[in-house]
Amino acid sequence: MRDRLDEALDALDRAEALIRKDGDDALETELYYRRGDILFAPGRAEECLTAHEQAEKLSRKSRDSLLDIRALAGMADAYYAQGRMLAQALQRPVDAELRQQAEELIEKARIAGLYFGVTELQAVAVE
Repeated sequence: MRDRLDEALDALDRAEALIRKDGDDALETELYYRRGDILFAPGRAEECLTAHEQAEKLSRKSRDSLLDIRALAGMADAYYAQGRMLAQALQRPVDAELRQQAEELIEKARIAGLYFGVTELQAVAVE
C-alpha cells in the first residue's frame, strides 16, 4: 500500500505543476482536497490537515462554496483523526451567506445520502 500511496502523491505533484501554470484556483483547490483525502487513509493527520487548510484558502479565491464546504469537511476529518472535536475544527468566522449556502448544501447531501465524513457541521457567524 505504501508504494501506491507514494504513486498517488507523485501524480498529484505532477498535476499541481500543470494546474499552477494554468492558474485555475478551483482545480488547485480540488487537488489539495484530494491530497488531504489520500493522506487521511494512512493516518497522516497533520499532513491531511495542512492539505485541507490549503484547499480551504484556495476555495475562497475560487468563490465556489461547495469547494469551501468540502475543504472544511476534510479539515473536520483531520481534526477527528487527531482526536479533536469537530467544533474546534470549525471555530472560525464564516459570513452569514456562506453559512446559509453550507447549510443548504449539507441538507441536500443528507437527503441524497452522501457522507461528508462528519455528522454535524457548525459555523460561527461573523459578528
